[in-house]
Amino acid sequence: MGVRAIWLAGVLLGVLAGVLALVGGVLGVVFAAALLGWALLARPRAAAFSGLLIGAGSAWLLFLARAELACRGFTGPGRECVSPDLTPWATIALVLLAAGLAIRAAGLARRRPS
Repeated sequence: MGVRAIWLAGVLLGVLAGVLALVGGVLGVVFAAALLGWALLARPRAAAFSGLLIGAGSAWLLFLARAELACRGFTGPGRECVSPDLTPWATIALVLLAAGLAIRAAGLARRRPS
């Protein structure tokens, strides 16, 4: 498989891992850890790992934003939705996404001829 295919597989598996980690509880986290093992064994490792981080971080951000918007849309006369502080979770998601983008950028820069 080429670098782009490995990276895309990492993104797709990262989205799956991110969703399962958020909604699947302990089993979701175990599955996400297994995917981390895949990323460490795949070649090129940087492409797989960056895809996994980008996918998981993006999935978390989308799920957290969706939850916040659903709560805001529910609030009205006679009903109220108070969402918990999602800042720590959003920060983790942004760190995952930024790390994945940095690893991908470094990999792309390394491949370009001087």
